[in-house]
Amino acid sequence: MFFCAVVGDRTYLRFVLASEDWRANADDDGIVREVGTCLRLIECEEDTPTWYPDTLQEQVYDFWEVAQQDIWTDWMRETDPAPTSNPRCGPYLACGSR
Repeated sequence: MFFCAVVGDRTYLRFVLASEDWRANADDDGIVREVGTCLRLIECEEDTPTWYPDTLQEQVYDFWEVAQQDIWTDWMRETDPAPTSNPRCGPYLACGSR
């Protein structure tokens, strides 16, 4: 299931893979984030018929929930002014801690 979301001035594309029974795959490897790959996955011809299983209509919000959470996680990582995963201190801060 393909999603396109705009947050601020940033556009996020997500392709959430489905399991064999058409459930959203929330695993990290079940979400395609790379723009080119997402676009390749949805590429089709103008006369390609639209098809999806009837059960997917009821589950589309489950897929959106997975995509939305993943986009939110990326947005938070990209906009965090003080990342805690790899904090960097400049030379002045290092001198002040001695």
